[in-house]
Amino acid sequence: MIRRLCLLCLILVLLLQSAAASSQGLSGELAATLEVLSSNVEVRRVDTVNWISVKVEAIVGVGDLIRTDDTGKARITFFADGVDVELQPNTEYRIDQFEGHGDDSFSLSATVLLGQSLQRIERLLDANSNYDIDTPGMELTVRGTQFRVRVEPDGRTAALVLDGTAAATAEQETAEVPMGYGVRSAANEPLSDVVLASSFEQLDAALD
Repeated sequence: MIRRLCLLCLILVLLLQSAAASSQGLSGELAATLEVLSSNVEVRRVDTVNWISVKVEAIVGVGDLIRTDDTGKARITFFADGVDVELQPNTEYRIDQFEGHGDDSFSLSATVLLGQSLQRIERLLDANSNYDIDTPGMELTVRGTQFRVRVEPDGRTAALVLDGTAAATAEQETAEVPMGYGVRSAANEPLSDVVLASSFEQLDAALD
């Protein structure tokens, strides 16, 4: 009972923070909405050790870790006008930073620890905004695009750009990845060539 009351209080605080950001412009740390697309989906709140099952929807914030199992799928919506991520089965994803800088500027960074996800950034980001994804194999910086990320259990990471462009960085090497192309890197290894690919199967075939 006490644990449930604490969780309800946390959700209420995050909702109030999100509402304040919406009514007064982006300011300070923000919250996002987690929507369950297919069970099973769990959240581990920042500075806690227990996993909480999410049945329909929940509020998530900085430091929260979200995971899906063999059947689970979820969508995390940061902004309703087109900044979200879809998590596929067997995926772990952590929100590292989500804060506003007034008006429409924001900073968002997250880590894909395992699995596959689809990142969508439909809004045009201004010079004061940034969207960064970290993985065991590479870092990705985007300014308005759609791209897929796959992280394998050994840390090998692949990225496919479906729209726009992304900058991939590994071992102090950066490469621009245009629409319709992909790149791959293992932990502590340089980036692969940027190759034409519309699926991870095509990417693997071109590089292997």
